[in-house]
Amino acid sequence: MNPESPATPSSRDLLSPGLQQRASHRFTITMPDCVYRRLLQRADVEGRSSSNLAAFLLEKALSAGLPDC
Repeated sequence: MNPESPATPSSRDLLSPGLQQRASHRFTITMPDCVYRRLLQRADVEGRSSSNLAAFLLEKALSAGLPDC
């Protein structure tokens, strides 16, 4: 854990195998309006929430060529 804030895990802690399996995390990002509109449109076409689609796309991009979490 991070010594400055014991309740907040460090980046290294979050990458440990034990925590990967246990938790989902929420955060906020800023994106260009055109990207946001494309995300909303694709989410609508696929019948899913924009949050779910964004998480799926991010996970897919980050795990390309790597083992699944």
